[in-house]
Amino acid sequence: MHVYSTLPSLLGKDGENAVPLRVWLYPLSRLGLTEAPRVIEISSSCSTCIFPIIEDFDTIELKCNHLLNEAAAQTFPVTHGNIMDLKQSCLNYKKHFIEKIGSLLPLVYNGVKEEKDTAALLELHERSPFRSTNINQWLKFKEEELHTVQAILKQLRGIGTVHESPSHVVTAVLYGADAYFTSEERTSKKIEEQIFEGEIKLNFHRCGGIKTGSEKATPVPEKFGCTFSGDFNLQAHPTSVIEAINLYTTLPNMLPDKEEKAVPLRLWLYPYCKPESNTAKIVRDIHSHLITDISDVIHNLNIAEKKCNDLVNDTVARTFPGFCTKILILKKECRCYKFEMMRKVGSLLPSICQGEKESALSEFLTLHEESPYNSTTLDRWFKVKEEESSVIKIFLQELQDIGVDNDDVSDPETNVVCFTFTSLDQPDDFLSQLSDYVKTGAVKKERGPETENSEIQTWLTEDVRQRMREKLQLFKNLKTSINGDHTKFTVSSKHHNLHPGACVMVFKGGASESEAVCFTPPSKPFYACDVTLDPNTAHTRLSLSEGNRKVTCQHRWYPDHPERFDVRKQVVCRESLTGPCYWEAEWSGKAVISVTYKDIRRKGGSRECGFGCNLKSWSLFCSNNSYSVFHNKKKTALSAPCSSNRVGVYLDWAAGTLSFYSVSSLTHTLTRLHTFHSTFTEPLYAGFGVWGSDSSVCVLVF
Repeated sequence: MHVYSTLPSLLGKDGENAVPLRVWLYPLSRLGLTEAPRVIEISSSCSTCIFPIIEDFDTIELKCNHLLNEAAAQTFPVTHGNIMDLKQSCLNYKKHFIEKIGSLLPLVYNGVKEEKDTAALLELHERSPFRSTNINQWLKFKEEELHTVQAILKQLRGIGTVHESPSHVVTAVLYGADAYFTSEERTSKKIEEQIFEGEIKLNFHRCGGIKTGSEKATPVPEKFGCTFSGDFNLQAHPTSVIEAINLYTTLPNMLPDKEEKAVPLRLWLYPYCKPESNTAKIVRDIHSHLITDISDVIHNLNIAEKKCNDLVNDTVARTFPGFCTKILILKKECRCYKFEMMRKVGSLLPSICQGEKESALSEFLTLHEESPYNSTTLDRWFKVKEEESSVIKIFLQELQDIGVDNDDVSDPETNVVCFTFTSLDQPDDFLSQLSDYVKTGAVKKERGPETENSEIQTWLTEDVRQRMREKLQLFKNLKTSINGDHTKFTVSSKHHNLHPGACVMVFKGGASESEAVCFTPPSKPFYACDVTLDPNTAHTRLSLSEGNRKVTCQHRWYPDHPERFDVRKQVVCRESLTGPCYWEAEWSGKAVISVTYKDIRRKGGSRECGFGCNLKSWSLFCSNNSYSVFHNKKKTALSAPCSSNRVGVYLDWAAGTLSFYSVSSLTHTLTRLHTFHSTFTEPLYAGFGVWGSDSSVCVLVF
């Protein structure tokens, strides 16, 4: 009170020691004098971008002052110096920025310069390292480091390792609570984001809207999110800027009346050594490089936790729990190791300050670098997981593009074809090594061969990638070829040692995971043969395509040929069949799959020309409802249902057997339909016939 009463006298007799606080302006035009002409008005969007920048630097200066007053910063000169350097650099930049803006705005105001010159200066600021987002992030990391060091110092005081007598006396305590609101970008329009940030910082205390230069209330964009952190125990955290503004106005009412329920924000200390000489004193300082190394270790472990959070929120971790579990395990192990390391450092620092050698702390840091928790090894692990996640996301996107989602595979009513990632759930040796290292006392463990030159293994080799691409193509082919409501296609993850990377799992009719089979495309049968259609035999209403392997019912001109069918819509293949041979064909609509002697009649519509209607041909008739076989005018209906549109034909010419099979598109299992027994006297040829515009037969290639 005494000092306050003497303040007016310090201004000087005529105010020579005072500073200008406020200026009142009067227009010269009212006095009849000539005033500077006003050419243009500066837009409100430009002006509202300038003031937030200056206000940001004021806020940064306050944050720096707050950090400089932290006990940890005052204890360690290196940390204190770093914060002071940042503060001074920001003050110099702010002064330079104000000078440039101060010289540019009058020129823009009088029309000498354009407003885009101001925008260019603002854009240059946004690209500079002095952008508020970058500096605030650095301050946030520095605050976390100081809090960690403060926790260690608190443990030192708690265990009384220095002296029971105090070194300082607390003379005053400021109680309160801190609250921080962080804006989250949800827009790609950079200018809109800059304007919005400026308006928020200038008018955060105004609820319901934001005042611009035109003094019109505009609603807060919903596309900007907001997160809260601080000392308040909230029932629900804000998720948008509107909620944050409403919460901001209610925070003072949430401060408790009693100081024991508040948070001490600042302490005023008085050195105890002045009234009492017998007090604790620091014998020696710890070398700054050791303190920096410890801070770097803690910082790197904090960064590892943040990387874990990024991976957990990624698409792959949200889709496959096995991948997510590995990330969470690493996060947990890093946190446990960090706490154990802080405990060990907390027990070493007091003895060093009392005069013990620093070798124990140096050895501790050496053990850390030799442990699997060193930053280099962790970075390699994260690089591997990020690469795995990136590759899996590409596969998921391709599957999503063809309409495949992560659905339940247990459906008793349908068959399920599942593209399965088989290596995401496999055990991670590195995680096991981390767990063992902590459980056995990581900070005490001697260097062993398992911790030297730790290599991070990945299942995602080039060979596995290639096989995964092949499995994906196989899966796409199955989805294209299998139609109907009784088959569902999905994607999942399940560990499978025999098929690293991925495989196609088939769940037939609600089969469990243990009953599912891994689909493997059939290898070429020992007796497989290739047959191609002979255009010289095709009827003029048949069209051949796909390298003369597919026939459809469509008019096409062909030259006259003695071997061409002129009435029956049939075609014969080029290759003669005399030994054991097997081929497959897919059909649609109504089709006939046959073998015949070459001298079957080609001209006319008599039975001697039709497949299965004579002694020279044997046929399988296929339709959407049934199968039947024909030979020598005799028809035999088959009881097997048409569950597949793929037919396999096996001919053993010497044994006199001809067998037709239904081939499953899912498992490629063969179901025998019928076997002809005969004595073949001539080479046989494959032949096909189709009826109707929707009918076709395609010979498959092995």
